Amino acid sequence: MAIYYKPVKRGKPGTTLKNQQRLYPSVITNHTITPKEFVKQFAETIKRSSTDVVFFIYALEEYLTEQIKAGNIIQTGILGTFYPVIQGGANGKDARPVIRYRPSKEMKDEIKRAELINKT
Repeated sequence: MAIYYKPVKRGKPGTTLKNQQRLYPSVITNHTITPKEFVKQFAETIKRSSTDVVFFIYALEEYLTEQIKAGNIIQTGILGTFYPVIQGGANGKDARPVIRYRPSKEMKDEIKRAELINKT
């Protein structure tokens, strides 16, 4: 599998001058996988029924939500880490909890090995 990209002109960070524009790679996405497609393809991959996959996804979401709301960090190993953070203004004004995700080293390394193809 490969990741396709195209060079896009963007301003140099910190300046608004047109003559300071540079070419930066921008990913060309092929397709957005719908939840229905995801369930079907994942079920085929793990040789389980679509119902089993849907059940697992809902159970995982419920478990992660409960743990994040309890202020816990969830390290899943090869998938990565989910953890809570607080976003908002100074002194807690408009503060709200949000969830963050950090992929595992294994996942990052695998993605780094993807072939990059310039589609210009």
